[in-house]
Amino acid sequence: LEVRGGFFGAARLVMGVEEHPGGRQLVRLRWWPQVPPRALGFAFGGALLAAAAAQDHAWVAAVILGCGALLPALRSVTQCTAGMATITQAVRRLRGGS
Repeated sequence: LEVRGGFFGAARLVMGVEEHPGGRQLVRLRWWPQVPPRALGFAFGGALLAAAAAQDHAWVAAVILGCGALLPALRSVTQCTAGMATITQAVRRLRGGS
C-alpha cells in the first residue's frame, strides 16, 4: 500500500500474514518513506544550476538557485513524514494503542 503525502513524497506499507496452529495469526508490517524520482530530479537539477552559476561567479543567482534546489528536498521530507505519520497512526489505532 502507498500513502501519498503529496506530489514529492509518500510512504509505502507491506503486510504479511502467517498462519499458526490453534487458529492464530502473526501479522508483520513494514513501512518506509518513498521519494519519487521527480523530487530528486527537481532538487538535483536546481543544485546543478546553482553550481553552474557559482562557477560563473554569479553569486546572487547561485544563492537563489540553491534555495530553489532546497525547496523540493525539504518538501519531500515533510510529505514523506506526513505519509509515515498517517501509517503509524493507523497501525496504533488498529493495535488499540494511543
